[in-house]
This record gives sequence, C-alpha cells and structure tokens, in this order.
Amino acid sequence: MPDNVRVRIAPSPTGDPHIGTLRTALFNYLYAKQHSGKFVFRLEDTDKTREVAGSFDKLEESLSWIGIDPDEGPVQGGSFGPYIQSERLKLYEDFARQLVCSGKAYYCFCTPERLANLREEQTKKKLPPKYDRLCRGLSQAQIKKKIDSNQPFVIRMSMPDNESVEWSDIIKGRLIFNSNDLDDQVLLKSDGYPTYHLASVVDDHLMEISHVLRGEDWLSSTPKHLLLYKSFGWNPPIFGHFPLITNPDRSKLSKRNNNTSVLYYKVDKGYHPMALTHFMVFLGWTPEKIRDFYSIDMLVQDFSLDRVGVSPAVFDLDHLNFLGKKYLSESDLSEIVSMYLSWINDRRHVFTIAEKKFIELYKTNHPASEAMIDVCRRRASYFVELSEQLKVFFGVTEPLVVPNDLTIDGKIDPVSAKKSLTVAKKIIQDIDLKALPKETDKRINVLIEIFKREQPNDLGGQAYLHPSRVALTLCKQSMNAFEFLSVILLLGNGKELMVERLEGFIDRFKS
Repeated sequence: MPDNVRVRIAPSPTGDPHIGTLRTALFNYLYAKQHSGKFVFRLEDTDKTREVAGSFDKLEESLSWIGIDPDEGPVQGGSFGPYIQSERLKLYEDFARQLVCSGKAYYCFCTPERLANLREEQTKKKLPPKYDRLCRGLSQAQIKKKIDSNQPFVIRMSMPDNESVEWSDIIKGRLIFNSNDLDDQVLLKSDGYPTYHLASVVDDHLMEISHVLRGEDWLSSTPKHLLLYKSFGWNPPIFGHFPLITNPDRSKLSKRNNNTSVLYYKVDKGYHPMALTHFMVFLGWTPEKIRDFYSIDMLVQDFSLDRVGVSPAVFDLDHLNFLGKKYLSESDLSEIVSMYLSWINDRRHVFTIAEKKFIELYKTNHPASEAMIDVCRRRASYFVELSEQLKVFFGVTEPLVVPNDLTIDGKIDPVSAKKSLTVAKKIIQDIDLKALPKETDKRINVLIEIFKREQPNDLGGQAYLHPSRVALTLCKQSMNAFEFLSVILLLGNGKELMVERLEGFIDRFKS
C-alpha cells in the first residue's frame, strides 16, 4: 500500500462541470480514501478569457451531489493553500524566471501575428505546428533592450534536443516520448498568468501531490511535465491516465450525441446521484465482483487502479437509464420522496401542474402522495419521467379521442369495450375501501384478484383491461389500471371520481 497518498483534481471554471471531470474526481477520491490519503480540489483559473461566472459553485455542487467531499480546497482550506491559481501568480513568475536563469527557459518576444503566419506556413507544408525557436538565440543584450523598451514577452521552455522521456504509467504501463516531438511550450504568458503546464507542475510539487491521475487527453502533456520536473531538480509524482470516454460510435464524447454536463443529469433530468455514480465508475473500471447497488463506501472498498482499463469507455445512455430505474424503484421510498421534492425545488424551470398539485397534497401528509411516488417510480429512469407519470393522478394528460382510444384503433370491438367498462364500474362501486391493505404492492395484488374473479368468460385480457385502463387514467399509454387504482382510491373522492369517469365513457359509446 502506498504511503502518504495525496491526489487532486484541478478543473478550470469554464462552464458546467463535464462528465469526464466528475469521473476523474471520483476515481481520485476513491483511490485516496482507499489508502487513507487526501483528496485535494484545486481551481485552475489562469485562462481568464474562458472563465465563466458561477462555474466554481457548480463544480462544488456536482461533487457534493455524488457524495465527494474534498479534504483540502478553496472552501475547505488546508496547509498548502491558496487553492486558487490566480491567487498564486507571484509563485509562478518566480519559478519561471528561475528556469530562465538556469537556461531551461527563455524570453520570447514574437508577436501573435508572426506566430499565426508561422502556423499557417507550417500547415501548408504539412509540418507539425511548433515554434521555430527564433527568440531562443537572442543575446542578453538583445533581451535587455527589448525588455527595457516594454516589448511584450512570454517565457518558453527550452525543450532539449533528441532526449528520450520515459515513465511507467500506473494505468497504461511503460511509455516513451522523444523531446524532438515536443514544442518549446509557453510557461508564462504575457499577462503574467502561467499556462497549465507550469502551474500544474509547480502546484503539484508544492502541494506534495503523490499521484497525478487524469484523463488520457492529458497524456501528451506528461513528457513536458516530466522535463519540467527535471529542470527544477524535483522528483515527479506517479502518473496515471484514465481511458477516454467515447460515444457508442467510438467518436469522442460530445454534446452532439450525449449531453456532457453533469448538471444536465442532476438538474435537467433528475437522475438518482448513485445511479450516475455507479454508471460513471464503470466508465473504465471493472470490479472483481459486480454488485447490484453501490454506495460511496462500497466503491472505496472495491475500487482498484489495477482494474482500470486502457480501452476507451463507451457512454451508453441505455445503461445509465437502466441504472436510473433500478435506483429509483428499489431504493428506500422515503428517501426517493425527499430527493424528488428537493429536485422539484432546486431545478431551474417552473413547476408543472402535476408537480404543483403533488406538493399541495404532500403538504397535507396525505398517504396518497407517497403511494403516487411509489407507483410512478417503477416506470421512471429519472425524475422528469416520474413527473410525467404523476399527470395521470391529476387529470392533466392529453385529450383522448373516443371511442378509438378505447378500442385500440378498432382491434377491440365497441361492444366488448363497453362491456369491460361496465364490469369495471361495478367492481369499483363494490370495493370496500377500508378492507384495502396499506402497502402499495398488497393493494395492487388485491385489486388484481378482484378483477380476475369478475372477468367475463367472453372477454380476453386486452379487451377486458385496456378500455378500463384508458378510461380511468385518461391516457392511451400509462401505468396499468391496478397500480393507478391502488393510489387513486386512497383519495377521499377517488372512488366516486373513477365511477364518474367510467360512466362518462360508457355514455360516449351509446352515441
């Protein structure tokens, strides 16, 4: 077991948190906790042109939602702060100039126009875009003259020639790069802000990060970082790179095929947090034994880096929906009710009519409110779908075309449809509400037995049940009649309302 494990995530505040960022955070957190280590949250806000207001709060919200609490960070504090890079600018400047003094970096005065022309020329010649090192040969006198005349400059890394950069990646194994393939990377920009390369190396060293575990998209940066560690004379951390997340067609995960914002799944859809966590941890990791359900503590117990694969992980929305339905339908009911109410109140858009009516009912402590959630969650993968199911209890569904809806476009003859409605009406009129069990499943089973007992011999299952289900729920497609009745009959006027609906449809068949 490694000693003094300290890992970090270092996202940029450039918009809604990406699903890949949350997976990286999750893997780092699980690894840290498994080894009694520390999980550090550091904000890399050095690119002010791309910064989006409120991004940090959304990052914090996303981590908290899935049960990840950093040990150190901008909110938590710690011994290695500050944890926001824009508050550490003097550090980066000092270290960049230290590299210049040791000959490991140099001042570059090339204008953006010259660099753009250089890239254009290289593209035409089908050469890799790299700086041509024009300023690397400037004399000290030339440099002093340009600085004294206030010419803008950046500080670039002096990349060594033809040097082999090797490391043992904790996930991908032995990797080798050649320094000839690397650019003289900008370390300090003309506005005094560091680039990611300088800031991450300096911060990881000063914060005593033991393992840098990140996505494979950062793999090409690692040889640059290792050379920076060498230039400073520092021992590098252990590096590991998680596999890419791709669309089902193996293209890079993008909004075109799947929404990549964590808040889309939390707020706009309303997934159970452990459903998304369970889904994300399997994007690259395979346990020795798969559990049906996970908690964060279970994942800490089971997780291991040696079972993280190297092949791209496919973002399969069908699998997420499967897990969403599993966690909604099989978790503790009171927990789901509480989560649903929080989601209703927290999300960004206005309440639906059904949601408003549900809240009013819930505030009265009516037993039908929990029963509604219990029934609706069985056909929902996330809370938006649950809200859609709720509509049937409050009569806010789409208008029906009668009698076609009751006869499934003529597949059930009108005589049979009318007969089934008449039987259902009598059954409901005769039901003793006081004799119905309190538990939802038991009520459903009692209703099934009653309807079975009263089923006419000349009516098949579809001809018997379909017209009544549609007439009762006012929906062409909805939950079955027994689930619906198990809840609606709990309401004070539920029985009378159902008889009234059935009578209304029976009358329509007369005409």
